[in-house]
Amino acid sequence: MKTTIVFSKNAKAFKDGKRIIAHKGSTRSSKTWSILQLLYFIAEFSEKPLVISVVSESFPHLRKGCMRDFEKMLRDDDLWVQSN
Repeated sequence: MKTTIVFSKNAKAFKDGKRIIAHKGSTRSSKTWSILQLLYFIAEFSEKPLVISVVSESFPHLRKGCMRDFEKMLRDDDLWVQSN
């Protein structure tokens, strides 16, 4: 998976034990994509099963943004499983 610079900064903050990682930027600045990459790696390499929640102001907003991006991210790496 090709990661972003923002992902690298997120991963470092997570590794350093930061409890809150705040993002500020314009549209298409890789905020959502980079956060999804981090969440994917956290889930993939966790020793125990996790429940990770991603929330938004509304379901249509979530579906058109985060859910679409996550599906594309996984499809790009042949990791998407429709039944999951």
